[in-house]
Amino acid sequence: MESRFLILLILLLLYPYVATSGDGITKFEWLIGKVENSKIEAALKVKIEDGWHIYYKDNGDFGIPTSFSFDDKMFIVKIHWPKPKLHVDKIEEDTFVSWIYEGVVVFPVTIDLLKNSNDAEFLLTIEYSVCKETCIPKKEEIELKIGSDYFIDKRVSNLINEWRYK
Repeated sequence: MESRFLILLILLLLYPYVATSGDGITKFEWLIGKVENSKIEAALKVKIEDGWHIYYKDNGDFGIPTSFSFDDKMFIVKIHWPKPKLHVDKIEEDTFVSWIYEGVVVFPVTIDLLKNSNDAEFLLTIEYSVCKETCIPKKEEIELKIGSDYFIDKRVSNLINEWRYK
């Protein structure tokens, strides 16, 4: 019995912490790559259904810019915004330019805790619009609780490092 419990515990520790939210058109996954001392390396992975897109933080001529906010001010958050794609809409003789993400995008996130704590708990709020022929304003919330014990998931850490340079 103890060996089954130990195997289960090891599998759970090796599996990355994932919190998800979404509506079927978009799916948000919070991935933890590394926790060390008061620093957390994480990523917000967004999967966007084919034919749809979300906007960059500086959206351009159309759409609602994507924004991330955290409810706790007891840490410093740095979000890396990968380079967006140029999107052009023509309406009659007018041309409108926007910056978008399609498919899968990963936002690397570094969190520096400002207080000594056993755990970091916070609420991540994502405001955005998802668009195809029309745009739908959205708001997602993901509750996160991250332990302060040392943790590393090399697969997620590699994914984070790959997206830091996009």
